[in-house]
Amino acid sequence: PPLLPDRNSSMATLVKFQPFTSTIDVPFWFEFTRKKLDELRLSEEAVEVHSFVGTGHHGDVKSAVNYSMDSFSDSFSPPPQHFALNGSLTNFNTIESFKKADKKELLSSGAQLIWADIKSRAAFKNPALLSPSTMITYSDLKKYHFYSWVCYPSLVAKENSYNTILSEPVSFETAFGSSYEGIEAEIKKVYESASSMFHLLLKEGGADDSFSLKPFAEFESLPQTSYSNATLVFLDPSNRETSLGWPLRNALALLNDVGFTEMKVLSWKQSRGGVEKGTGILHHIKLADFSSQGDDAVKGTGWELNSKGKATPKFVNLAASMDATLLADSAVDLNLKLMRWRMLPKLDLEGIAKTKCLLLGAGTLGCNIARSLLGWGVRNMTFVDSGKVSYSNPVRQTLFTFEDSKKGIKKAVAAAAALKSILPSVNAQSVVMTIPMPGHPVQKQDEEEVAANIKRLSDLIDAHDVVYFCLDSREARWLPTLLCSEKGKLALNVALGFDSFVVMRHGIHDYSSVEVTGGEEKEELGCYFCNDVMAPDDSVTNRTLDQQCTVTRPGLSFMSSSLAVELMVSLLQHPMGGRAPADLAQDIGTTTTTDLGLLPHQVRGFLTTFSNLIITGKQYNRCVACSPPVVHAFRKSGNSFLFEVFNKPSTLEDTTGITAMKAEAVDMDTAWGSDDDFDM
Repeated sequence: PPLLPDRNSSMATLVKFQPFTSTIDVPFWFEFTRKKLDELRLSEEAVEVHSFVGTGHHGDVKSAVNYSMDSFSDSFSPPPQHFALNGSLTNFNTIESFKKADKKELLSSGAQLIWADIKSRAAFKNPALLSPSTMITYSDLKKYHFYSWVCYPSLVAKENSYNTILSEPVSFETAFGSSYEGIEAEIKKVYESASSMFHLLLKEGGADDSFSLKPFAEFESLPQTSYSNATLVFLDPSNRETSLGWPLRNALALLNDVGFTEMKVLSWKQSRGGVEKGTGILHHIKLADFSSQGDDAVKGTGWELNSKGKATPKFVNLAASMDATLLADSAVDLNLKLMRWRMLPKLDLEGIAKTKCLLLGAGTLGCNIARSLLGWGVRNMTFVDSGKVSYSNPVRQTLFTFEDSKKGIKKAVAAAAALKSILPSVNAQSVVMTIPMPGHPVQKQDEEEVAANIKRLSDLIDAHDVVYFCLDSREARWLPTLLCSEKGKLALNVALGFDSFVVMRHGIHDYSSVEVTGGEEKEELGCYFCNDVMAPDDSVTNRTLDQQCTVTRPGLSFMSSSLAVELMVSLLQHPMGGRAPADLAQDIGTTTTTDLGLLPHQVRGFLTTFSNLIITGKQYNRCVACSPPVVHAFRKSGNSFLFEVFNKPSTLEDTTGITAMKAEAVDMDTAWGSDDDFDM
């Protein structure tokens, strides 16, 4: 809406106010429909409705008045750093009665209530009384058509009396000099508590120019001798430097009725939920005169205007949105959008939502990673697992139930079904298959099946953007590591010990000119196998009972799974994505690579000391999974190379030169140990 001066007069000196605009979320109408059907029925009596508003963002997203599903709740509480507004809603049963509603009378009634709260001084103790709202609605519940119009009454002074600018506005820093930082610290405290938009800043006098921030109510008892030392601190919802927020109009009317004829107003706006410093501008205003305003003659303005400046109701067709499944989608997206609106304006939620994630393993890690991905709005996930849900699984593996274990359902199938029961719109797929592994020989009669599994895994990695390794053995991670390396896919590896874990992203490398030998080591990120000098082998056969089960402290899987997902989301905010360089550990409060924080290579957690370490490891030129010789051998020989590795894992050590390196080490040890070299 356009900025409105107090009246049509000299635009050069009038204070401009930015009218409120309303944002009504889809879940609001869902709750309204329930309330209409179950409680209001045919009643046209006004009901209480709540909303919330925050401080403005200069030149950024406008801080509108928000109506949500909780707006009808008796225990309504605004989000942090937002201010609660109270009002009424009147629903009309026909479109005709909605159109014929006496808008002037509704506005006049609202203005009279504000004036009564000013005269009784109740508005000092409860400043929210200065910002009421009146909403009228009509709903066609057969078609899910909703009409709404909101009035935010604001008092108008007698003829030819307006709020005008006495002097040019100045910045917060300029106005308060050396006292600026101390004052801002106090303002930040009241901003965090969001108790009121209005506060009294009082100069205490003396040579040190000290100031104190006091509750708005103390204006009422302030002696006239202190008027010149008073400043009204206004946590301003306007998002423009040239305008002030709508609630200030009524606050100035209250102060004028107390006896003020002019007022210094510090308009303070905080962006990004307190992450960045606030912005303050000091305005010196001559107040409109309400001194001779009769109780019956009070007038108001405030019906919401559209983007063209016309007073007209809003219409929304929610026929497609009122389905419960779509509503759930909307509610999930709203939670995420709140982060972008108030904390992270550049957060790429769309990029996160369209990311396709492949989860290799549907056990403890796979279940918890899937839940975290769902919380971030990821809608496309595929589980790969060959196991069945056992009786010990449901207590740690959060997507399974006792009934799943009774029926012996495949883990991948049960996990996908559970996700759909949580959010029906999610595209959760299941693939029941075994990943071929080094040290697990392939019999002649099984070669066709193993080859099919290799192709299936390769195709799955091609079809997804991010691959999570949630597997329970070292050798099971080898083939996915090789395939992700060769294809340049982002791989996130999570592994658990008894009381420790590692979360790491594999480096993404350019193999366009792969050499047969490893060549010189490069400053590129390594993979899960880059710290080893031995090929993965069979670690599954002949395991004892304690080795067959994942013996780990229960909380580790939640901690590591969450970190893995948060690392992915942070990487998606970087222009280079998975190829982004690794960050080292930094002190809290320092500038980070992305708005969400650091982009580490590895996070190693230790539950015994409740600590994490950020570690960076470079690619090993003889790595058995991601080094150029291995990728070259795979590209050259394909499945024949893989079958050789499955049947004889030492092939990897031969291919990378580890075998020769070990032989050289033995020869060197023998040479050092020769009796000929020493005279004893």
